[in-house]
Amino acid sequence: TFNNDRTAINSLLDVQLRTGGRVRGTIKAEAAFDRVEVRLGGLALLLTSLDIYGASYKFKERTITGNKTICSGQTTTLTADVALGESIKWYDAATAGNLLPSSTAAFTTPVLTANTTYYVEVTRNGCVNSERSAVLVTVNNPVTSTITASPSNLCAGQSSTITVDSPVTGTTYKWYDALTGGNLVFTGTSYTTQNLSTTTSYYVEAVIGDCVSARSSVTLNVSPRPS
Repeated sequence: TFNNDRTAINSLLDVQLRTGGRVRGTIKAEAAFDRVEVRLGGLALLLTSLDIYGASYKFKERTITGNKTICSGQTTTLTADVALGESIKWYDAATAGNLLPSSTAAFTTPVLTANTTYYVEVTRNGCVNSERSAVLVTVNNPVTSTITASPSNLCAGQSSTITVDSPVTGTTYKWYDALTGGNLVFTGTSYTTQNLSTTTSYYVEAVIGDCVSARSSVTLNVSPRPS
């Protein structure tokens, strides 16, 4: 029974007539169907035959929700939208690969330490989609910094400049006056202290998004001036 969904692909036939090579055409279905009928007309009537080398169908790209940016050492749960009559499988590769342990639309990753891509395969009424939908989980891992003070030994009333060695692009550096908690004294890769009168320690943490590294420390040794 004709479902009133018809598409003309004259350009495909024109290319075929001019080049004699194989051409891939895409038709977007606007209604439900279970078979395709091909009819030749116009210039295509000059053809003695029309060879179809293969056909496949592709469902719409899946919408996948969940936290797709996490910190190193965390997990996340991804959920694919699923319609009536569809089932979902999760894989670790675009083709073949390993079937992951989830038989539902939701998949919870293992603990991740690096960017990882997962793939959703949709089956609708027993028919497997020709392509899998990909979702990238970005894993942020701010690295504990090494820092250098210049000078590290100073006299009372002097200041020092402390600098992050090899700062990483996309990372924010925050300086504190305590190993945990404490007061934020500066944000940036290089901090010049106020004039100091006693030995003082400073601490810096690396931040990417909501992910924070352990703090690194540096101690500035302050000697009193001779009386």
